[in-house]
Amino acid sequence: MRGVAMLLEIPLQPIPNQQIGCILNNQQISVNVYLQDESLFCDVFLNSTLILAGMRATHGSYVNQYPSNLNGYLFWWDDDGLDPQYSTLGTVGHLYYSDYDALALIYDKWVIDNKDTLLAEFV
Repeated sequence: MRGVAMLLEIPLQPIPNQQIGCILNNQQISVNVYLQDESLFCDVFLNSTLILAGMRATHGSYVNQYPSNLNGYLFWWDDDGLDPQYSTLGTVGHLYYSDYDALALIYDKWVIDNKDTLLAEFV
């Protein structure tokens, strides 16, 4: 049986270009967030080695959608359900790290919270 999942917010500021370094699950991570053509993108470094480049910030999507050496998941979330904007980073737009498939947890919670409505559609 699995223990409690770790979910951490990467503390971003509401500015268009920034870099933050942190240790996540015993991994030295650096994330560059930058604005390009009115969209946010990020690059991820693991132990100073670039592992993900030019990843667009899209609500509800993983930064590490493709295989990488990162142990865990980085994902974007926007409280309004839109793609994150630099001006709302840290308040409405968020970058999270989880050692577990957190988007699956969010989806599972939504299904549980809406179980009666969903079941009514099949009756």
